[in-house]
Amino acid sequence: MLALLGISTIASLVASAVLGVRLLRLYARTRQVPELIMGSAFLGAGVVGYVLMLAGAGAASQMAAETARLLFMIGYGLISGGVILTYLFVWRVFRPGSTLAKVFVGIVCPVVAVTALPSALPTLDDPGLAMDGTALFVFWLGHGVRIACGVWGTLEAGHYHLAMRRRLRLGLADPVVTNRIALWGAASLGGVVIFASTAIANAGGSSMGAIMTAGQIVLISTVTLAVAGCQWLAFFTPRWYRSWIENREPQAAI
Repeated sequence: MLALLGISTIASLVASAVLGVRLLRLYARTRQVPELIMGSAFLGAGVVGYVLMLAGAGAASQMAAETARLLFMIGYGLISGGVILTYLFVWRVFRPGSTLAKVFVGIVCPVVAVTALPSALPTLDDPGLAMDGTALFVFWLGHGVRIACGVWGTLEAGHYHLAMRRRLRLGLADPVVTNRIALWGAASLGGVVIFASTAIANAGGSSMGAIMTAGQIVLISTVTLAVAGCQWLAFFTPRWYRSWIENREPQAAI
C-alpha cells in the first residue's frame, strides 16, 4: 500500500514539475495567460506546495513542532493558491465573457484563501481536538470550495467536449483537441475524488492528515496516477497518442 502511495506521489511530482516548466516556457513564447496560470499552478502547488506539506506532515516527529507547522502551512497555502489559479484557468478558458462566472470566481477565490489560514484549521496543533459547530462549518466550507473547483472544471470540460463531439461528426473539429478537453475533464474529476477523500480522512483526525485506511490509500494513489497521466496527455500530447486518436476518427481528422 505504502509503495503504491510512494509511486503515485513521485509520478505526480514529476508530472507537475515537467508540465509546469514546459507551460511556463510556452508562455514565454506565446504570452498567453492560460499557460502562465497552469504553469504556475503546477510548479507552485503541485511541486513546491505538495513537498512542503508532506514534509511538515510526515516529518513532524523529526523536527521542531513550530518548523513542521510552518512547512505544512506554507505548503497548504501554496496548494490553495493552485486551487485559485485553477479557478482562474477554468474561467479564462471556458467562460471568459461570462459575468456570472466572473462573480463566482470573485466569491470563491477569497474563500479558498481565508480557509487556508491557520485559524481555519482548528486541529492543526491538537489532533485530538473536537471541532465545534463553527470550526466544522469552516472546515467543510474550505474543503467544499476546493472540491467545487474540480466539479466546475469537470462540468465545463464535459459540456465543451460534447459540443466538440457533435462538430467532430461533421468534420468541423480536431479529434486531438476534442480528446484533450475530455482528458482535462477526467483530470478535474480525479481532483474531486482526491480532495473529497482527503476531506473525509481529515474529518476523522488532524488537519495535518489523518492515518488513512488501506482503501483510501489505494483509491487516492490510483486516482493520483490517473490524474498525472491525463494531465500529461492533455497538455503535451505525444505523437503516438495523437496518431492513435486521429486513426480512431480518420474521417473527421482535419
